[in-house]
Amino acid sequence: MRREGQGQDGPAALIAPCGQSGKLPARRRQRDDHLFATQNRCPHKQGPLAEGVAGGGKVICPLHSHKFDLATGQGSEPHECVKVFQVEERNGEVLLHR
Repeated sequence: MRREGQGQDGPAALIAPCGQSGKLPARRRQRDDHLFATQNRCPHKQGPLAEGVAGGGKVICPLHSHKFDLATGQGSEPHECVKVFQVEERNGEVLLHR
């Protein structure tokens, strides 16, 4: 388990890279307050998923609009998927299980 930082409040979806240069996972908080974490690079063109739009259980790559399921990592193309990480929030801190 790895400590990634403080939790975020608010109703809007949050996408935040964990670590420098987006090399570590990106975490997302949806409007329903559920947290997700995925790898930060789209397998298609290495787009920064932390800069994509998240909602409805999916994140959309900002470069080519490829969609990825936040729970499973499955992409909109059959051969594409991203790594997902188990995330929990404890005492206001976001914990990432690797």
